[in-house]
Amino acid sequence: MSRSMILVGSFLVVSAGGCAVRASAQRAPTTDARDLAGIERLHQQDVAATVPGDAKLLADTWTEDAVRINPGGRVDVGKAAIRAADERAEVRHPKGQVVTYVPVIKDVRVAGEWAFEWGTFSASYKETPTADLQLVHGTVLRVLRKQGDGTWKFARIMVQVQ
Repeated sequence: MSRSMILVGSFLVVSAGGCAVRASAQRAPTTDARDLAGIERLHQQDVAATVPGDAKLLADTWTEDAVRINPGGRVDVGKAAIRAADERAEVRHPKGQVVTYVPVIKDVRVAGEWAFEWGTFSASYKETPTADLQLVHGTVLRVLRKQGDGTWKFARIMVQVQ
């Protein structure tokens, strides 16, 4: 699997404008606005790292004990393993590039220090600068954990690519 597919399939959040959360997304009525703002900052951080495919910046979005379930069933356990897999993908496809990345988060639920969300995404990428543009669509289920400093990070992500 290409670096672009791994990155797109693993960090599905937003394109340059920020995360699209549908107005009809359901949230618990007691959800703190600060939590939703913190989750939105994580979404923006994820896009800022995903579009350029920066393994170090992407690693900063994960908890130390994170689990990423990739399309095809490969599982990366731990922040270090996730970063290593992303770095290996960069080496295999040094000229690969995510061109667009547009997720739509359809539901966010906050339960204390945990949050759960799901959504759909579309993205485009090139294996090399002269390659044809490839399109990908899929769904994502994510579990987020609030950190001691109030920020949010990804604890678990599972991706399905159509």
